[in-house]
Amino acid sequence: MRTPAAERRVYCSSADRSQRATTDRDAHAEVDTTVDGVPLSLVSVPGVFAATGLDHGTRLLLETARVMDGDRVLGLCCGYGAAGVWAAKTGGSAVTLTDDDRPATRCAECSLAASGVDGEVVTADGTAGVEERRFDTVLCNPPTHAGDGVLRDLFEGARRVLSSDGTLWVVDHRDLDFRPQLSAAGFGGVDRVAVGEEHVVLAVVG
Repeated sequence: MRTPAAERRVYCSSADRSQRATTDRDAHAEVDTTVDGVPLSLVSVPGVFAATGLDHGTRLLLETARVMDGDRVLGLCCGYGAAGVWAAKTGGSAVTLTDDDRPATRCAECSLAASGVDGEVVTADGTAGVEERRFDTVLCNPPTHAGDGVLRDLFEGARRVLSSDGTLWVVDHRDLDFRPQLSAAGFGGVDRVAVGEEHVVLAVVG
């Protein structure tokens, strides 16, 4: 079930690190992994996407995307927070994570705390909880099963919150093509910047 826009915001700062927030479910798993030499300490629960380990698509996305020092970064469809943790550790000065699944955002909060980085977590549908913001970088592994309409709405939201010279980095399956939905959302430039065994990464600009 989708959470109403701006339902709740959870802040995770250095003051919280000694008391890690609990997730909405009792059993949780710690997922420790490394992406291009960057260690990530992540927290997941059964039922969230890729609960037992970082999926290949997200890994390819993070290995490919570029975050510049000081970037305002949005992890869209954040799941348990891998993209946000990675961005915070690679130069993002202000990291925000959003997802419409409450257990996922609770895990994302815990992942930030476990990795010792700061960020804001928003539980909301797409970009509904951050519409007033502008971001230099948006990282997204979208729910490809959700259908064209949901993807188009998601990408339209990403375009609205992206700064004029910002980049949306999105991972896609090799047998799919997001270009029609991205075009319908108003994006102009779409470059395929990485190809893996099952996934591709697109760099998208306005």
